Amino acid sequence: MGLRSEILSGVLVLTDSRRRYGWTPHRDAMLARLVGAGHSWATIGRLCGRTKKAAQARWKVLQSEGVSPPAPARKSAAHIRWTQKMDTLLVSLRQEGVPWQEVAVRLGVSLYAAWSRGEKIRQKERI
Repeated sequence: MGLRSEILSGVLVLTDSRRRYGWTPHRDAMLARLVGAGHSWATIGRLCGRTKKAAQARWKVLQSEGVSPPAPARKSAAHIRWTQKMDTLLVSLRQEGVPWQEVAVRLGVSLYAAWSRGEKIRQKERI
């Protein structure tokens, strides 16, 4: 089976090519962070050096001990303050036939934000 021993942080750990035996506090903290971030069990297992089932089983143990994942740091959608200059540039680029992706890059906004603003401008012109 190819077991070998190595010393990690002053602790003797038996390892083989696939896993480390025993969960360390560092690995437990990593597991909690990854669960809190919403990663898949397959990804969590791989990053912890375990199988997804092993990661799930350890998480159940930690939950029974009262450990909860840290709240994920969520990015809030940035509100774009559209200026007249940005609107004018958007309209002129679209009249030239520039694709939405390039318009978004030139304006420094997401593709959806550029398209959505273009639709609002188009609807205002119709009225």
